[in-house]
Amino acid sequence: EKNNKRFRRSLFVVKDIQPGEKFTSENVRVIRPADGLEPRFYDDVLSATTTCFLERGTPLAKKHVSLFASDQPDEDCSLSLESIIPFTTINTSTTLIPATVDDAKFVYDIRNGDDVRSVSLTTQVIPYESHISFFATHFMQYAIVFFHDFRAGYVRKELSGSLSIALHPEFRGKGIGSAILSHLSGNAIIKTENDASLQAFRKAGWQIIGHYLEKK
Repeated sequence: EKNNKRFRRSLFVVKDIQPGEKFTSENVRVIRPADGLEPRFYDDVLSATTTCFLERGTPLAKKHVSLFASDQPDEDCSLSLESIIPFTTINTSTTLIPATVDDAKFVYDIRNGDDVRSVSLTTQVIPYESHISFFATHFMQYAIVFFHDFRAGYVRKELSGSLSIALHPEFRGKGIGSAILSHLSGNAIIKTENDASLQAFRKAGWQIIGHYLEKK
């Protein structure tokens, strides 16, 4: 049943949606795996609005949809301020520390570097103002990588379990990425031309499931 769930389809948010915004074919799609509402609810969802902010990659649930929300009186879909990645000691040299809003510029400088953007799913330059606004409500999804007390990069884990990692150029090639990935689980979509990331994920025990990498 668990394996079959990976290959069945369900409703997922594919673009960030603001509270009260209408669901459309542009922000909700029927994709794998079967972690969200069944596809039979698709037309009903398109006639409704969202009850709270929904991030891209979120499996759609009834509590997210105004049409069904009254049936879920005890569920709150608001964004939690609790860090998704806790304080984690990877080894004697590497530590993950939950990010704060003060880490916004550090993350921005790495994420917007030409080398990182070129292998990202979204390659365009991100306006600084947009990043600051986004990070203010999503910093709890980030952890800062410390290597011998120096900030070396960041890890992000979205609500959907999607994981990404980016290191400052000075800290690449030291095995930091693989060490971190061996301690974390989730899923990741990596471009086929991003050979360095693919090797790091595989070295850490991640497996290719369908079109993405996964580790339980």
